[in-house]
Formats: sequence, structure tokens, C-alpha cells
Amino acid sequence: MNGKRVIVTAAAALAAAAIALGLWTLLESRVNTPGQTVLGEGALDMVLIDIEDQDAATHYHVNTLGVYVLAVDQASEAYAAGVRSGDRIVSANGVPVTSTGEFGLLRAELEPSAALEMVLERSQGEESLTVTLVDGAQPEASGREE
Repeated sequence: MNGKRVIVTAAAALAAAAIALGLWTLLESRVNTPGQTVLGEGALDMVLIDIEDQDAATHYHVNTLGVYVLAVDQASEAYAAGVRSGDRIVSANGVPVTSTGEFGLLRAELEPSAALEMVLERSQGEESLTVTLVDGAQPEASGREE
């Protein structure tokens, strides 16, 4: 029985590495394919996908339908706050998120430097975190005094 667990774990690790490489390539190329939303540079530099049916859930190896983070730029505020590839976005600022379009609208309504509270679902359960939004130009200027 232990031998089977090791084989499954090794296969899962190999699959995860292949998926991570594919996701990183997707983030780097900024390919925006149907069902995926690329949030631009800055605080939320992420690639999101709607998992709307069981076929898509099976393809992406998830059990729950919803909005998932395919990739997040390691230089972004979202990554610094704790958002990771594979997270399912449950809600943003207390509003349930059921599509990437809804999430994009919630994000667009916020002012630069606003806080975006997100509830994410992970294998360990739900986690709440806050991302402080900045526009693409602010991080470079934030270290200088005028």
C-alpha cells in the first residue's frame, strides 16, 4: 500500500510541475484565451479562469466550479499578499465571485491604493487576505519623496 502512495504522489508532483511550467509560460506570454482573464500589470497581475462545467474541472484537476488563479506574477502585490496559483476566489470585498467578469468589475470599481479583501479556497481550507492595490506606475514612484 505504501508503494502505491509513493507512486501516486510522485506522479502528482510531476503533473503539478508540468502544469506550473505551462501556467508560467501562459503568464509570461500574456495569452488571453476564451474563459481566461488576464488582469494587467500592477497589484493584481494574475491569470484567472472560469471553471464552469465538470469537463473543465476534470481537465484542471479541481473539484469545485468557480474562478481559479492559473498564475500570479511573483512581483505583484497579490503574490506578496499570499495569492497563489490554484487558489479559488470565493469572494472579493464580501461579494461572492462566480465569474472572472464579476471579479474584473469588482476590481475596476476600486480606486488606486484601495484594499481588496479576498477569501480564497485552498486544499487547507478557506483563507482571507488583503491586497493593497497600486497602479502600474506607483510602485516605482513610491520610494521617492517629492
